[in-house]
Amino acid sequence: MPDRGRIIPPGRPLYCSDKRPVGPEEYDPAAHAGLWYDKFCNAWQGPSWRACKIEAKDKLKWINTLTDKTVGDAALLSEYAERRRRMVATLGGRCIDLAPGSRFVTGLGREHPVENGFAWHPTLGTPYLPGSSVKGLIRVWASGFGSQGASSDWDLILGSPDCAGRVILLDASPLKPVRLEADVTTPHYSDYYQSSDPDQNPPGDWMSPVPIPFLAVASGVCFRFALIPKTQDDAVHLPTVETWLCKALEWLGGGAKTAVGYGRFLPAAAQEVATKISAPPGPASRPRYRHGDQVTARRVEDPKGKGRLWFQADDGFGGTLVGMRLEVEPYPEMGGTVTLEIAATLAGGYNFRFPREKKAITDSNSKGQPR
Repeated sequence: MPDRGRIIPPGRPLYCSDKRPVGPEEYDPAAHAGLWYDKFCNAWQGPSWRACKIEAKDKLKWINTLTDKTVGDAALLSEYAERRRRMVATLGGRCIDLAPGSRFVTGLGREHPVENGFAWHPTLGTPYLPGSSVKGLIRVWASGFGSQGASSDWDLILGSPDCAGRVILLDASPLKPVRLEADVTTPHYSDYYQSSDPDQNPPGDWMSPVPIPFLAVASGVCFRFALIPKTQDDAVHLPTVETWLCKALEWLGGGAKTAVGYGRFLPAAAQEVATKISAPPGPASRPRYRHGDQVTARRVEDPKGKGRLWFQADDGFGGTLVGMRLEVEPYPEMGGTVTLEIAATLAGGYNFRFPREKKAITDSNSKGQPR
């Protein structure tokens, strides 16, 4: 307990003395990652809470205390998943296992010393997607894309201000320990966004970009979503909600920054195939094809999670499309193939383009829809 006679300088967390932080020096993999990340940030600077701030390099340094390692106890996660599976089955519900095909960010709007927060499961110490967020995402999909009936359809199933929903959505939690990565967002017009009088401070090229690092979940870890009917009679709604859930997570994405490709989830089996297809080749391999060769390329997830249109040749090397993108060019869906031409052979892959004599040739898996 701190000495009651000592005054702790304002602006420092309560675990800090006036000289140094009181607490562990580095993260213990067996500890609760959420408590570490939220409670033990030791990069505060300034004599008072009004002057207290953290420089960008110190924010990144703190975030990196959790990157390039996994968080969560494998045995605890396995036990939790099995107990919840039995509970859901007993109540007549169903579990859906989905995996993010790109980076996944949750709880970005929560308060934190590094400006961008993170949603940690209170007991598992892993990233998770709250059930309230899952229900909100499903409602957006159902009301805008997934229902052909009246609004009362999704009001009845998901609930409204006047009545409770007929299907209960549980939190989505990982089945295995999660690997975390550092990412960065760079607002270019921070002064304009923060100004009390934007008209007097318009955005312009003279403003300096401000990099803001944040924590993200690496792709590939399977998350379990669960649906439970409120009564036995409500089980009839489960197939509809499951369809809404899968489509919403695939096309809209879950968590934050979905507009730039984050948080797109696929069924676990499909994600496993995509991961194998997009796995980088061994160090002894070299690109097989040369400039001008035509190859059958499969569309896969962007290996860097940036949401780019990415294709992979049958030799295991991939790359993006270059040149003009016309509205009439049919892009295959994820996993579909298309005939492309090698525009350039690089050290680690290719640049592709559509064959000059034909705009595109797609197989039966392609829907012919522009990206």
